[in-house]
Amino acid sequence: MKVVFICGPFRGKTAWDVEQNVRRAERVAWLVAREGAMPLCPHANTRFFNGTLTDEFWLAGTMALMCLCHAVVLVPGWQQSAGSRGEYAEAIDREMPVFVARDTIIWPSVPIPRWGYFHHWLHNGWLAPEETRRAMAAYRDVLAERYGAMTVDGASVRG
Repeated sequence: MKVVFICGPFRGKTAWDVEQNVRRAERVAWLVAREGAMPLCPHANTRFFNGTLTDEFWLAGTMALMCLCHAVVLVPGWQQSAGSRGEYAEAIDREMPVFVARDTIIWPSVPIPRWGYFHHWLHNGWLAPEETRRAMAAYRDVLAERYGAMTVDGASVRG
């Protein structure tokens, strides 16, 4: 069974904001499970731990968990989260399949037809030939222009 990391905002200005972020992530996790993969949703795992340890601890831990997964699905609004942008950049650097949840469908995040839909990837596999790697590198440059420098643990993440 494939394990899919759910990537999206967690932190918020209020406890209610955090809860809404957790609920959005849980909705995406359910979409992943409905397709037949095991979602790894760190939001649900740590929802009541907010403020107990440093943000750096939680960000490093979720990054380590993501690196153990087969793919990543982005929760709507992921771009507003520094942690999610760092996880996304790491996933792209690791050439992990990355998908975006929209409504009730999970779409490929990088416009590469070979990735196809999440359901196709999940049940038929995914290969990363050289032209796909080149397209992903070009897409990293587009992200850097759009969102600026992305960092993970203080180190710049670039393709």
